[in-house]
Amino acid sequence: MLKFLEEIGRRTLYFFSEAGSVFIMTWKTFKYFSELWRTRYLILEQMMEIGVRSLPLVIFVGVFAGAVASVQTAYQLEGYISFNYLGAATSIAIFIELGPVLTALVAAGRVSASIAAELGTMKVTEQIDALEALAIDPLRYLALPRILSGFVMVPVLTIFADFVGIMGAYVVA
Repeated sequence: MLKFLEEIGRRTLYFFSEAGSVFIMTWKTFKYFSELWRTRYLILEQMMEIGVRSLPLVIFVGVFAGAVASVQTAYQLEGYISFNYLGAATSIAIFIELGPVLTALVAAGRVSASIAAELGTMKVTEQIDALEALAIDPLRYLALPRILSGFVMVPVLTIFADFVGIMGAYVVA
């Protein structure tokens, strides 16, 4: 019983330690919002990476998700109500659920893997240590552009996913 309680305590302390580290990193990152003009080129570069380069995958996923949603909605509505409501039901499903969730999955999968690989390579090749040696805060130079670009581009990608999802549903219906 004592080992069980020790394990619960250890995991609880680990959780709060990690949550605190994330909070401190986020606080330090947002502290640099007043210096956005210094990193504007990095922010635009990350917006291209997160937004524009993810657009083909978001469009592909959105079109097929809309088409499948339309077919599934038609199958579910058959025999209960008129197919006049098919467009409205499919649009609601895409706007509320499918567009945002699938865009988040694409962003989490493609973009997060790319960022993790890039920052991991920079850590292994000691580029982050070089930034610190040059008195450049890695949070301002590396984290802030990626976080801000994600905040801006993921909603834009969601709007595109909603639009192409409805177009995919329209073509199938």
